Amino acid sequence: MPNGAGNMGAVQLHVYKSGPITINGVPPATGWTFSWAGCCRNSSANVVGQPAWYLKAKMYPYNN
Repeated sequence: MPNGAGNMGAVQLHVYKSGPITINGVPPATGWTFSWAGCCRNSSANVVGQPAWYLKAKMYPYNN
């Protein structure tokens, strides 16, 4: 949907699926952090000086 300036914006969706994996142990109350980072995003007006990206997920213990 265009914004007031007529710009359609830009969004990319990438889906990664893998087979099940086993992680040994139980996360602590503060959780485990999983992250992945990359560089070299295309420059644009909204990422000047910020060409890298960072993804983060947190897993907490589950006790039914």
